[in-house]
Amino acid sequence: MAKVADGSLTGLRPPAPGGPAGPQPSVKEWLGVWARAGTTAAVEQADALVGAAGSVPERIETLRSALAAIGDPMPLTDYGAAGQVGSEGDAPVSQRMVPSGRDLELARRLLEPGAAAPFSEELSRLEHEQLAASRTSPGSADSTYIQALWQRHRNIVEDRSIFDAMRDRTDWAALRPSQVAAMVLAERRGRQVAAAERDALIDLLRGKWSHWADGYPIHDVRVNGLIEKVHDFLRHRMNLTVNVELKSIQAVLSDNQIALKNVWTTKLDTGYPYKNMRGKVEELLGYSATVKRNTNAGGIYGDPQAKASGNDFSPDGSDRLELPKYAALMSPLRPEGILATMGGANVVFHLKAEVRDRATFTPKDSFAPKLEGAGGVTGPNDLFPLLVHGNEMEIRLAFAKATNFAYDEGVLRAKDSGDLPRCFWYFEAQIHGDLTWKDIDRVVLVWRVTPATFKRLEKCSSILLNSKPRTATISV
Repeated sequence: MAKVADGSLTGLRPPAPGGPAGPQPSVKEWLGVWARAGTTAAVEQADALVGAAGSVPERIETLRSALAAIGDPMPLTDYGAAGQVGSEGDAPVSQRMVPSGRDLELARRLLEPGAAAPFSEELSRLEHEQLAASRTSPGSADSTYIQALWQRHRNIVEDRSIFDAMRDRTDWAALRPSQVAAMVLAERRGRQVAAAERDALIDLLRGKWSHWADGYPIHDVRVNGLIEKVHDFLRHRMNLTVNVELKSIQAVLSDNQIALKNVWTTKLDTGYPYKNMRGKVEELLGYSATVKRNTNAGGIYGDPQAKASGNDFSPDGSDRLELPKYAALMSPLRPEGILATMGGANVVFHLKAEVRDRATFTPKDSFAPKLEGAGGVTGPNDLFPLLVHGNEMEIRLAFAKATNFAYDEGVLRAKDSGDLPRCFWYFEAQIHGDLTWKDIDRVVLVWRVTPATFKRLEKCSSILLNSKPRTATISV
């Protein structure tokens, strides 16, 4: 288990955006020494985690199984009843969510303020049409035309509400239309399922999760205040983290502007099987037109080399830049981020709080099936799906931390003894737009050492300030 404590390192800074490479050598030099010293520790960490997280082939096979469960459904072009969006009812949760015309119009309004008539003008015009229709056909309130006008009225009211909530959230001009549309799609879905997911959470607390939740005030009206407090904790007090294996840190430091990239734009050889799975998930997240499914995989794009190479998707250079980056939404009790990465010591980038304003979220890794993964995507202000379909232990930690451990003695004892589980579960965030060095809040270095390997670390670096193994934080 990784030993976690507070620590700090001074004098280390990531390169300034577009600035000189002056700060880089100190970071690279120190990380290089740390990597060489931590080799044994990295192997021990990987061995310790393999039982809980599975081997690399086992994890890849799990991802393949999850993607097979998603299937290849027909695109969704509009929403229909609110209860059907991402539900497990008659509408398949595996549908690829394609931004509707309404989503695209909202994206245009966010990107080009003033380009469209104000919602108030549209509503006023529609009300005149409704009044004229009722006068023309008195007593025909059930007519198809009048019902269509009322549905249009409801749509405009809903779209105005979404627009008002999103318009000042982030710098929309810094994003591309596909990114904004994907965020609008997730925002709409999150709003439509919020009430049902909230009720489902209460049912879980009183039923399936009662073995740890029974001590909370869940059996009377106080449950409403409790779940709002935890929901607010997820929205404002959780950390967005990105784990990078130490062997890859040189590539990260080589770019003075962009700190973190997506798999489509890195030089890492992930192979087409992984990219095919990632493309399939990103269709679900609203990027069907960006990942460009090839004809050999049932799409409309014709990469002539696709079939021979096994590549199901062919996003071009600009498309690749538009696709999301991925982060974990983690409890402050887990500054090490996703400890169970594919092996070895980790560099953990903690992102600034404002980055979440251009993020969407899924309860688990977006590779997970149905509502646990990309089928459960939601916006940053409606996170009840995470508290219903996420990993139970991560949800339990959120409840405990949000209430200052007042109701869960088990988590409190584990925290005080340093025995909180460190494993491969988290809420996932999809970051839309670039992640530059300006978006990094701090960097945490994580390692696992035995007394013998700690002596090696101590010899190789005088920067370690304490005799106990710990994480170290680079303040940005």
